Amino acid sequence: MDYTTHDRQAYFMSQDFEHCLTYNEAQFKLDNDPPSQRPGASLYTAYQIETALDSDQESYPSPHSSPPSPRNFLDSNEKQRLIEKGTCDAYLQLYQYGELNTRLSESKSWELQCPDKGCWVKTGIRNHINLTSQGQFMPLEKHFGSRVCISQKSLQKQAVRDSRAALITVVLPPEHSRNNSTDTASLRLTVVASTSCCIGLPMTDWPTLPGVPPEANFPWLRTRDGLDKLPFNVNLVDGVLYACSPNCTHATDDDSPCIPCQQLQSRIHSLVNLARERKNHTRHNVLTPIQLLDVINERNVNLNTVKLQSLNDARKIKRMLSVIEDHSSLVMALAQCDVPWLRNLLQTALHNSASIRTILRLIEDALERGYRPRTRGKEADDLALLILRLGGHNLLYALSQRLSLPSLRTLGRHTSFVKIAPIIGQITMGVIQHNIAAVVLAPRAQAGLNTLRGVSFLIDETALEEAAGYLPQSNSIGGLCWTHSHLVDTTLNNYQSALGVADALKSDKVHLGKELTVAGAHVFGEDGIYPILAAPTCKSENFTDMEFVFESVIDSWYASGADRAVGPAWSFATDGDATQRKAGHRTFLCNNIHFTSPLFGTLINLPGLNLLTGKHEMTLDFDYKHVFKRFCTLIRSRAGMRLNNGRCINSSMLERYLTWVDNVDESRALKLLYPDDPQDVPRAVALMNAVISLSNIDPTLPPYTLDGTEPDVDVIADFDAIKILSHILHSLLQPFINITLSLTEQVIFLCRCAHLIYTCYRNQRRAFMPNQLYYDVQTLIKNIIFCIAKQQKLDATQPFTLLDTGDDPIELLFVFLRMCGGHNSAVNYKQALDRRGAARDIGGVYAQNPDLTHGHHRLNLTSCSESVDHINRSMWVGDIISGHCNLPSAWKQGQDEATQFLQLTQIPPQAYDFDSYFSFGLGMDLLCVFGEGKYPSVNDGDTEEDRLLNVRVVPSIPTENVGDEPAEPETPLVPAEEGANENEPICNFEEMLEDEFDPSQSDDLDDSPEISEDDSPTAPPKGPGIRPADYLWCEKKWVHKQTVCHLIITPNFTPKSQVHLLRVRGFTSVNKKADVDEVSNILHGEHFVTGDLFLTLIRSQGKVLSLALACATSISENGLSRGRINTATLASLRSNVKVVGEMMVLLPSISSTPKSSALWVWNGGYLKTASPVPGTNAVTQRVVTLSIPGHLLELANPRVVNALEHLTPDQASEVNSKGSSWALSNDGLEAAAASVWMKIVESKVPINSISALSSKSSMFPYKDLNGSDALLQDAEREWRALALYVVRQQKICAHIWAATSFALHAEFLKMSQQLFQAHFCGHSGVAECAVTFKESGRSVTWESQCPHKENFQYGSANKGSDNRPCRNVPVVCKLCVHQNRQTDWRPAIWRYNLEAHMNDHHPEYAHPGKPHSGLPLPTIMFDTMMLTPVEQTRLGVPPRPLFTLTVPNSEKENIPASASGRKRKGDAQTFSAAASSKRARRT
Repeated sequence: MDYTTHDRQAYFMSQDFEHCLTYNEAQFKLDNDPPSQRPGASLYTAYQIETALDSDQESYPSPHSSPPSPRNFLDSNEKQRLIEKGTCDAYLQLYQYGELNTRLSESKSWELQCPDKGCWVKTGIRNHINLTSQGQFMPLEKHFGSRVCISQKSLQKQAVRDSRAALITVVLPPEHSRNNSTDTASLRLTVVASTSCCIGLPMTDWPTLPGVPPEANFPWLRTRDGLDKLPFNVNLVDGVLYACSPNCTHATDDDSPCIPCQQLQSRIHSLVNLARERKNHTRHNVLTPIQLLDVINERNVNLNTVKLQSLNDARKIKRMLSVIEDHSSLVMALAQCDVPWLRNLLQTALHNSASIRTILRLIEDALERGYRPRTRGKEADDLALLILRLGGHNLLYALSQRLSLPSLRTLGRHTSFVKIAPIIGQITMGVIQHNIAAVVLAPRAQAGLNTLRGVSFLIDETALEEAAGYLPQSNSIGGLCWTHSHLVDTTLNNYQSALGVADALKSDKVHLGKELTVAGAHVFGEDGIYPILAAPTCKSENFTDMEFVFESVIDSWYASGADRAVGPAWSFATDGDATQRKAGHRTFLCNNIHFTSPLFGTLINLPGLNLLTGKHEMTLDFDYKHVFKRFCTLIRSRAGMRLNNGRCINSSMLERYLTWVDNVDESRALKLLYPDDPQDVPRAVALMNAVISLSNIDPTLPPYTLDGTEPDVDVIADFDAIKILSHILHSLLQPFINITLSLTEQVIFLCRCAHLIYTCYRNQRRAFMPNQLYYDVQTLIKNIIFCIAKQQKLDATQPFTLLDTGDDPIELLFVFLRMCGGHNSAVNYKQALDRRGAARDIGGVYAQNPDLTHGHHRLNLTSCSESVDHINRSMWVGDIISGHCNLPSAWKQGQDEATQFLQLTQIPPQAYDFDSYFSFGLGMDLLCVFGEGKYPSVNDGDTEEDRLLNVRVVPSIPTENVGDEPAEPETPLVPAEEGANENEPICNFEEMLEDEFDPSQSDDLDDSPEISEDDSPTAPPKGPGIRPADYLWCEKKWVHKQTVCHLIITPNFTPKSQVHLLRVRGFTSVNKKADVDEVSNILHGEHFVTGDLFLTLIRSQGKVLSLALACATSISENGLSRGRINTATLASLRSNVKVVGEMMVLLPSISSTPKSSALWVWNGGYLKTASPVPGTNAVTQRVVTLSIPGHLLELANPRVVNALEHLTPDQASEVNSKGSSWALSNDGLEAAAASVWMKIVESKVPINSISALSSKSSMFPYKDLNGSDALLQDAEREWRALALYVVRQQKICAHIWAATSFALHAEFLKMSQQLFQAHFCGHSGVAECAVTFKESGRSVTWESQCPHKENFQYGSANKGSDNRPCRNVPVVCKLCVHQNRQTDWRPAIWRYNLEAHMNDHHPEYAHPGKPHSGLPLPTIMFDTMMLTPVEQTRLGVPPRPLFTLTVPNSEKENIPASASGRKRKGDAQTFSAAASSKRARRT
C-alpha cells in the first residue's frame, strides 16, 4: 500500500530536532495501514491531513490578516479545531468568541484557563491592559506544549519517532532499510488514489541522491506557516511531487495542469536551483534534508579541526610559559647583576642565534669572570676614540679593562688619528698642502667619500698662551708669531740659539703668539671641519697679510688636487673681523663674473645683486649667528637705529613696549634687552622674535588705548617704525630657524630682507645701522645666492641648506678644543696643535653618533624650552632641493614684496626706486649702495670703529633724588697674579736650572733622566723613552729643550686668567635689576622717559636762538643710560643729566586765524641735514640730533589732532599711518621759549655750550604762514645776557677772543676791556679767585681758590684736539719780571687774554692784534699766545695776516737764576751722562 498525503500540509521531522514542528492549519491522523515496501518509501513520514475542501467551508485568516468579523457563536467543530491548533491566534479567536475563560490573580494580573485540561496559566499582564493581541496568549501556547498537556505531548513524541524512522534510508544503505522495515510498520498512512482532476504541476527534476526518492529530499519545513512558507501546496501522488496553486481549479480538460498551476513554473525552477546548489550563509529553514546533512558533516569537520587546534594551542601555551619564565629570569639577572659590557654580550649572542638560556649562561659566566666579551665595530671604536681624546690614555685603559672597550693598540690599528703640521716661520703653501693631504684627502679616501661637493673655507682666532714650546718633529721653537718669526732662526741646535730668540723677543723683532689663527675646510652637506692651517699670531697683521693667508689657502687647495677629489671652493667665511673684512673685500670682489661662466645666465637676471667675485668665482661670507647678535646689540644700544622717517628704536623705547607681548613680563624684558651674556644666541633670537610679535599689536585698540581717549601719537609713530624693524628681522631670521620653509621661500625672505635693509640704509645711512653691519648682511645674502646657483650647476638633485654657510663648524671646533683640556681655553702652541687633531676626531665621533652630545647652548638658535637643541640639516622638512628653486622668480617676488610693504611706510618713494638704482650702467647694487665703486666700511675713508662696540648700556633704573652724591667710578678688575712678584729678585739661567733639578724638591714620580757626575757634551742621556736629540748641553748639564724654552725664551710666563670676564678691565655687570622700593618710586612719581617731547633753545645761523621741539631718544646721568628720570632731578642744576633728542618739524596750521590762537602741527618728520657720502658725489639726508643738559629744557604737553585738517596733503606725507599728530599753541611755545631763556640766564650757561645747528635748513627756524622765521628769542636781551655771561664766566674762550678782537657790540666791547682780570666766577679783582701757576720739570700745576673753579688736565687742555680745539689755559707772561724762581708759584693769565694783557702792561711790543707797530715780539712769547688754524676756524675768528715781527729768545731770561738751580741742572746733566755710559757697558 502506498503512502498518501492530503493536499494541504505535511510534517517532516529530522533526527537533529528535539522538538515537534506544529503547523497552523493541519490535523494529524495515523491510519493502520502498513508502510509501503517500495524503495525509499520509509525515507519520509506522511501524515494524512483531513481538511475540508468544500467551497462553503469557512477558512480562518492567518495571524497576519485582519481580525475576523464578529459572530454570535462558534460551532463545535471549529472550536475543537482551534483548541487542537494550540496557537496564539487560535486562543485569541477563542477569547474573542467567549470560549476561553479568564480570571484575575492576587497580584491583579490576568490568568488564562487551558481549554484542554482546565488548568490556569499566569500571563503577568496587569488587569488594566486589554487582551487584544496574539502575543498576550504566548504563555498559554507554551503551556499547551508542556508536560501538563499529556495528550498533546504524546502526540508530539510519536511524530518525532516516526520522522526519525523515515530518515533511515538517508543514513543507512537500502539493504539495512529493508531489514529494518518493521521499525516503520507503525506508520500508517492513507493512500489517496489518483484521480483525473488537476493535481498540480509535477516537479520531475527535483535533485536527489541515487537511490533516494525525491520526496525524501524535499524541504517540508517550508510548508508550515512562517516567513519561508512556499506560495503553493505540495502533493505527493504516486511517488511524484506536485506543486498545486492555491487558486487551482481542480479540473482540467486533459491530464495537463490547470492554468494557475502552470504559472508556478518559474518559482519551481528557482526552488529546484536552491535545492541543487547550497550557498553559504543560507538559513537552515530553507535547506533540504541532504543539504542539512552536509551542514552537519561540515560542522563535525570543523569541530574536529577546532579540537586539534586546541591541542596544539595547549602545547604552544606550555612552551610559551617556559619561554616567559626564561625571559623573567633574564630580566631578574639584568636587574640584580652588574654585567660587564652587556650590550656587546647580547649583540654577540643574538648574532649567533643563541637562546635565552644560552644568554643566561653567558651572563653567569660574565659575572664569574669566566667570559670576557670584546667589542668590535665602528661604534666601539668611536667611543674609545672619544674617551681617548677627552680623558686620555689612562681613562681609556681603565674603561678598556672594565667595559671591554678596544685598547689603545687596537684603536691605532682601526683608526687614523688627525695630525696637523705646525707653522714655523712664514705661512707656506707646502705646509697647507701637507695638512690638506693628511687631514682631508686621506681620511675621505679611506671612508670612500668621492662625491663632489662645494667647499667653504672658514677662518677664526682663539686664545693662545704667550709661551714658547719645543717641537721635536722639526727641532724648532714653536709659538712665535708667523708674521715675524721668519726674521730669526727658530732651529734649536744649541744654547746660543735659544739666547738669540730670547734677545729677538726683548727687542720686539719677533713676538709670541697671542692668538691662534685657524683656517679649515667645510664641505657642504657634511658635518664638521677639516683644519688645514694653525698659525700663532701677534695680532699685528694688516689687510695685506690676511690677503696673503686667503690666497695661500685657496691656491693650496687647488694645487693639492682637492678640488677634483672633494669639490671646488665656493666661499671664504669669517666672523666679521675688520681686518679680515677688508682683506676679503680686496680678494673676493675684484673680478666681474664673465659672461662665459655657467652662473652668468642665472645671476644676471637678479637685479641689484653684486656680481663681483674672486678667484674661481669665490665669494666672501659672514656668519649669520654673529649677524643676529650684532643686530640685537644695535637694538640694545643707546644710539639704537633710526627707521621710517627717522624714528629711533633703542633699548629704552623697547623697554616700554616689550611687556605688551604675551609671555613677556618686566623681568623677561630686562633679560632680553640687558643680557648677562651678549653672546647668547638663543636670547638674541628670542629678542628678535619678541620684536616681531610686538609689531602685530595695534596700539590704538584697548587695552593699549582706553575707550574714549585719543591714541598716543608717539606710540603710533613708534609702532610704525617697529613694523619696519620686525619685517627686516622676520625676513632675516625665518630662513634659518623655520624648518618648514622650502629653498624658494628662503630665497624670497632673504631677497626681501636685502631690499628692506638697502632702502633703510640709503635713507638713513649710519643712523640706521653701522657700515660694517650693513656690509656683512648684504655679503651674507649675496654668498647664499651664489652658493645656490653653484649647487644647481654642480648637481641640481642635491639639497642645499643655509645652515652650511657661516663659520659655525669652526666654532664647534673651538668648543671641542676646550673640551680636550678640561674646558681650559688657554693652551700653548704645541698643545693647540695636538688638540686641533683631537678636536677633529671628537667632531667626527659626534657627527656619527649625535646621541652622545648634549648640544651647545651658546650656538643654539633657540632655547631648550622650545624643544629644539641644535637645528641641523636632518631636521629640515621643507623642500630644499637646489634644482627646485628658480632664483630669478624668487628674487623678483622678494623684491615685489619689499616694495609693496615700503609703500605703506613714511619712507620717501625715491629711496626704494629699485628699477632706477639697479639699471645697467649706474654701478649701483645692494652692496655698492651709491655706486662709483665705493662700499660701506671699506671705501668710505672712515676709520671710526663700529659704534656698537663703544656703547655701554645699563638697564633703566630710577635715579636718586636731587642732591645725592654721584656714583663712584668703577674700579677695573685686575687679576690677582699681576704685580704679585714685582719685588722678587730675578734669577739667572743657572739658578733656575738649580731650582729645576734640586734633588731636595724632586718627587718620587720623577721621569726625568738621571744626571750622573761623569756627564759630558758628547754623551747625551739615554734610556727607555728618551730621545737624545731633545736635550741640550747647558752649563755642564743636559737640559731638555722644552725646559730651555721655558726658562730662557719665556722666563716671565704668566698663564692667562681662566675667568674670561676677569681679563676685561672695567667690566661691570650689564643686567642690573632695580630694587622694589625704586620700582615703587617709578610707578608713583613724576618721571621724564625716553620718547617724551621737550622744548629747548638752540643756536641757528647768525647766533640766533630759536625754539625747537624734540623727541627724547636717550637719557644719561653721569654717563650711564637711563630709560626714565625724575623730573626734579632733570631740572636740577646739580645733576649731570644729558638728554639726546631728534628735532621735529613744526608747521603752522592752515586753519589758524589770529596769531595768538595759532597752532603749530608736527608734520610727522624730523629735521634733516645734508650728509655727503665719503668718496662719492652722492648726498643723503640725516636726522639732526641735539644733546642738551637736562635743566635747559621744558616738557611739552601737546594735544592730538587730525593732521589732514591742519596741513596740506603734501605737508602731511610723513604723518603716521593713523593720520594723527601733535599740535601746540603759539602762546604756549612762546612761553616755553621765555622759560628756557630764563634758565639759561639764571644758570649762567655759556652761549656756545648751547646746541647749535651747523648747517642751513629751510625748515628751521620754524616758519609762519608768511614764510618768516618764528619762535625766536629777543635779540637785545640775548646780547645783554651774552655780555653778562662774559663778565661772569671765563670758561668759554670763543666769545672772549671774538670780543677782544672784533667790535661786535658797543656795550659788549666796553665790558670786555677788563676781561683779562676775570676769573672762574667772572669777577675781577678778587684775590682769592686769582690763578697761580708753577712749573716743575715736565709737569705744570695751577691753583685757584675760586669756589666756582672746575678742574681740568693742563697737558691735554694745552695740547688741544680736533674735537676740542680750545687751548685757553693759564700761562705765565714771559715779558713780565718775576722775582721768584721758575718752580715757585707765579701769577697766571688766561692765554686768550694775553693780547689784552700786552695792550695794558706791555704796549711797546707788537703782537698779532697790532702786527705793524711796536717792538719785535720774542719768539717764546709768540709761541705762548699763538692760535692754531683749527682754533681760529672752530672759534669763528676771521683769518689774519701772518705775524712775522718776532725776535729770537735772548739767553738771559726775565726769571733770575739761582745758584741752586744751576747746581741742580749740572747734577742732572752728570746723572744723565753716567746713566748713558752704564747702559753702554751693559749692552
